[in-house]
Amino acid sequence: MRQAAWIGIVGGTAAVAAAFLPWMTAVGFYGTINRNSLQMGANLSFSWDGLAVIFLGVVGVAIGLSRVKQFRMPSGLASSSIIPGLALLALVVYDGIKISQWVTDHPAASLGIGYGVYIAGAGGIAVLVSGVMLRRLDQVRAAPP
Repeated sequence: MRQAAWIGIVGGTAAVAAAFLPWMTAVGFYGTINRNSLQMGANLSFSWDGLAVIFLGVVGVAIGLSRVKQFRMPSGLASSSIIPGLALLALVVYDGIKISQWVTDHPAASLGIGYGVYIAGAGGIAVLVSGVMLRRLDQVRAAPP
């Protein structure tokens, strides 16, 4: 069980870190400009998507830590990290599609998806896998002998 919890902790930490890494990269004669998930709003201003990635990553870490340290959390929160993992993946896919649309809308510019998107996606997958493993372990424990 501890391994499954640690997978969630690592995945959540990766998602939080990825929020501050480049999600979009523009290369031009002026140099390279990177935008992280907090800068992906309208006209490249503030975006709530970055805060959502950070929040979901922290939830994944909290659930993993609660399993490793075996301390009590609210039952709704401690039940599973499947939902934060799915939400992280959905947000990463949404932002990836949004960045891809920007790339096709501006063919003269050299725009691309930054590596932060991929790290956040990997973190979301890890949190999701951790939730599935922990849910399965809980079901096995709860089953009558």
